[in-house]
Amino acid sequence: MKFLIWFSCFFILVVIQVILKNMGYILGALPVMLLFSLSWWSASTLCKIWDEHKAQKEANKANTEPGSASISKQRYCKLCGGEVCFNTHKCTKCGKQYFYLHITKRTILITSTIAIIIGLAVLNVYQHIQHQNELADLSSQIAQLESTIESQQEDAKRNEAIIEQYKRDISTKSDEVKKLQTEKNQMLLEISFYDFHVVFVSNDGTKLYHKYDCSNFDSSYFWAYNTEAAKSHGYTPCSECCK
Repeated sequence: MKFLIWFSCFFILVVIQVILKNMGYILGALPVMLLFSLSWWSASTLCKIWDEHKAQKEANKANTEPGSASISKQRYCKLCGGEVCFNTHKCTKCGKQYFYLHITKRTILITSTIAIIIGLAVLNVYQHIQHQNELADLSSQIAQLESTIESQQEDAKRNEAIIEQYKRDISTKSDEVKKLQTEKNQMLLEISFYDFHVVFVSNDGTKLYHKYDCSNFDSSYFWAYNTEAAKSHGYTPCSECCK
């Protein structure tokens, strides 16, 4: 029975320490010693009460006369051996006052069991509250992640719109580049035509016709002919540009 008393007290102490630790309260050496002392005092007191009850029970049994049913409940003083009044719990001989706790083995067993059940219930309630707090934290994190995802989705939509605009701009620029390329090719054809068929005659008395980029061509005063017309007028090709 004493082992059960000590176990119950220290089990409650361990439960309290676990709960406080899980709540974030780290106990120092002094609080732990105080809790240990409280548990030690509680267990010692309960054991002392149990010893007194057991001793009183043995004293009553030793002073009980065989065959007397009325004397079986009579208590006797530990100091003088006198009878203790059943109603006032006071010794009729020396006057010592007694305070009796009607504690039985069954009562202590039930009390210890209830203490263990209460400790387990408190631990279970705390774990449930801790679990609910963790769920609330997870819900908050999920809500924050959902908000972040929505914000990123909106950013992605805006970026997609910008990308589509860039694609349209690129398509427009590509059409413009194609148009310019076509115009360039047309101009190259014209330049090639003029370069092949048109010659220039300067008013320098040399009777030579030149290409436009010839170094001997005097562009300050000239006539433009096609090659056949220049030849028909008696002009000959320049040896530098009309090879």
